[in-house]
Amino acid sequence: MSSNPLPEVQPARLGGDHEVRPMRFHVTWRVFDSIQHTVIAVMERCASSNRVMGHGMFADCRGGFVIADVDTPERLLELFAGLQDVAHLEVHPLARTDLGLRHLRGMLASEQLG
Repeated sequence: MSSNPLPEVQPARLGGDHEVRPMRFHVTWRVFDSIQHTVIAVMERCASSNRVMGHGMFADCRGGFVIADVDTPERLLELFAGLQDVAHLEVHPLARTDLGLRHLRGMLASEQLG
């Protein structure tokens, strides 16, 4: 198993007036009431998508997670279309641990100096 579960995504590609760069997101979902056909359809879509790096179901509640690389909000919407009607979604952009630690150390240093 790799020591870094979040390897670097492809380098940014220049396109027109702006950069297009895939970003990794962790999406957690929990079903409001009972499992709907929509949940099954979305999870099957996620399981077969080349944008999805990992996915699974929670053992303690009606829900699960997906880790996906997407380059636009519309792609994220396409992947989870319909699920927002029957489940609560939490979407978190992910950063590699080394980059996050560098940021946290910088914040700590500026607090100590400030």
